Amino acid sequence: MSFCLCRLGKENVAPDYHRDFIQKSIIKNGGLCTESLSNKTTAVVSITKTGKRISKAIEWNIPVIHPQWIIDCIRRGAILELKYYNTLTIRDEDIGKGSCNVWDHIEDIKIDECEVEIKNVEDITKNKPRTQKIENENGIEQERMNKKDELKEKEYIFSGLHFSHSGFDEEKVSKLNKIIIENGGLIVNSEDIRNIDIFILSSSTSIFKLPSVLKTELDKNGIKIVNEWLIERSIYYGKLIIDNWKTY
Repeated sequence: MSFCLCRLGKENVAPDYHRDFIQKSIIKNGGLCTESLSNKTTAVVSITKTGKRISKAIEWNIPVIHPQWIIDCIRRGAILELKYYNTLTIRDEDIGKGSCNVWDHIEDIKIDECEVEIKNVEDITKNKPRTQKIENENGIEQERMNKKDELKEKEYIFSGLHFSHSGFDEEKVSKLNKIIIENGGLIVNSEDIRNIDIFILSSSTSIFKLPSVLKTELDKNGIKIVNEWLIERSIYYGKLIIDNWKTY
């Protein structure tokens, strides 16, 4: 499923609906976030009813849904009907009402700790935490706690860095986003220049095909333009590596 995130910035947005959190939740659970709207987009995720992409979604008959749908689907462990989360027609206080009749019987979970199986996506991350296998019930609980402790202590290669990219097809975008986010990075729209730390241009795309306005803004703000080999080499060496070999 492919989603276009619209107007989920930091201002006037609840933390659970913020772009970074929703994007992580979607990709962690096998979805795809795209920077632009296309006829292949499953839905636009937004808390607002206006905007260019909202207007285009209406024109193309693409659903515009509230980010609460993402949260509720993960909590429920199933895809809920979109009609209960229509941002355009449902009041905020009524979002999600009627979507599930068994909420009282579902264990309350932390969304950022919930993950369903992701299929057909390569996982090249290394050094996954190892745990001791203990057969009794107390041991199983201890194993789960140990995993969380090790994950908290792990230093992520791209922690605190915001990435944007261009020149990749949807399959490669999905893989690239997943790898970056699993290693502590975040994906932002190329229009959000002020929040970009590193811009990834596909090695198969000439830098001369990059819009001149975007190239000027990237240079003006001192943003490194690299290719996807930076990601691979950084993961291989276990640290962020930026050198002239992979910059433009």
